[in-house]
Amino acid sequence: MKKISFAFLFCACSFLGAAEIENILAFKNSGDSSAWYHELILDAYNPEKMAAAEELVLCAMSNPEISDEAFRLCAKILKPSASLKSLKVLPTLLTKDAHVMPVFDVLISFENPKVDEILLKLLNSKDKKVAIHSAYALGIRGKTEASQPLFNLAKSKDKNISDSAVIALGHIGGSDAAKALKALAKARNTDKFLVNNALAEVREKFIAQKNMKAALGISLSEEFRPGLLSLAKLRGIKEMDKLFAGENEVSRNAARIANIGRTYENSSELLSKFDKLSDGAKAAAIRSFGLSGDKKFLKIVAPLLKDKNDIVSIEAIYACAYIGDSSVADKLAELAMSKDASVYRPARYSLVFMNEPIDKILEAKYADKKDFRILEVLINRGNDKYRKELISRFFDENDSDRSDIIKVLERQIGYIGLSEMAEGFNKASDGVRKDCLRIFIKALSRDSDIDFRNKVFEETLSKAKFTEKELDIIKTRVLSKPKKKK
Repeated sequence: MKKISFAFLFCACSFLGAAEIENILAFKNSGDSSAWYHELILDAYNPEKMAAAEELVLCAMSNPEISDEAFRLCAKILKPSASLKSLKVLPTLLTKDAHVMPVFDVLISFENPKVDEILLKLLNSKDKKVAIHSAYALGIRGKTEASQPLFNLAKSKDKNISDSAVIALGHIGGSDAAKALKALAKARNTDKFLVNNALAEVREKFIAQKNMKAALGISLSEEFRPGLLSLAKLRGIKEMDKLFAGENEVSRNAARIANIGRTYENSSELLSKFDKLSDGAKAAAIRSFGLSGDKKFLKIVAPLLKDKNDIVSIEAIYACAYIGDSSVADKLAELAMSKDASVYRPARYSLVFMNEPIDKILEAKYADKKDFRILEVLINRGNDKYRKELISRFFDENDSDRSDIIKVLERQIGYIGLSEMAEGFNKASDGVRKDCLRIFIKALSRDSDIDFRNKVFEETLSKAKFTEKELDIIKTRVLSKPKKKK
């Protein structure tokens, strides 16, 4: 980190009492006397005294002897009293981890647009914590001009930095942020869960602004897949938690999911004891292996992939989402067709989110088995042609898996595919038309905004030839505002 600039410390502030500075510098923790703070926070809100309060706390904050707690309290005093003078000093104080959050707390709340210029510069800081907080601050402030710089930052190899940029883009909203997020959704290493949430946030902003065209542009986008985000609850969490209270330090460390810095090479002690660990400790260790992203752990995890409802096997299946490759794709595909939901859910999750070229393996498996669960995995991995296959099977009344196909379609249809559904609807039998109608209503009802629902209906279902009764059902259920009770 850079050394603190003392330029401000030696500025002319003769009117400030030395005793007041000493009181601030003498303050070490919340148990100390803080009469100075209560006096200065009142001054910070007093138009006649706020300038003096600002200069006093800036002098104190620039002193290398100030405690972290005193620095935090001084920042609270600055929030109501800060002027452009503070903006010149605050960036120079980002030299200590404990100072970063208090400084950004002031910057976020400062109304002058010059703050945004400072934040955009800090976004390029080599200090990871500063870059992350800059992204967060720009997002909170809704700085639309930050969309491109945040898009660049989101491509960082550091997950904490890229995640903060993605979250900030969602907070900012607007067409530039939407464009950036759609591009990130296609990128290999971005967190698809966060990107999807950010797109959802941008879409809601468009709806609130009555910009239905832009909102629909996200809803119909291949990059927006809210159906992918459900994660099954893992079993055995209580057993993992017991490890923290045990005397085995290796097991306790394995149970700490934070896992930063774990590699196959630095895990030799845990690996040497792995076979003798309890199932709970093994499960915690496997999760740690998976979250490390180190594919060398796959040699440990792969033999544990079984069609078995136990915490070790389930954790091994989930780990493949992060460290799996084509060597386990066929096995995971078999598990994805298991009759046991606790097995097929994590298997499908791993197949969907594995950043490996496994689509041909899955396509071959589907061609052989025609299993609707593999079909859903292919769709979730972005193979749009298989959505048409799903719709085709829905309209085939003789398909033996049709009841399950309907469930998959209800999860998948969103707004994409409604147009194709509308065309098939016109040729369908009465029974299939009823199923279609239910799916149409479910798809449209995902948004609370009636105007947006009507926009979707016009754009996607205009080709459907509804009977008066069917149209009345749709209008009553999802396209009309409920009548107020008298």
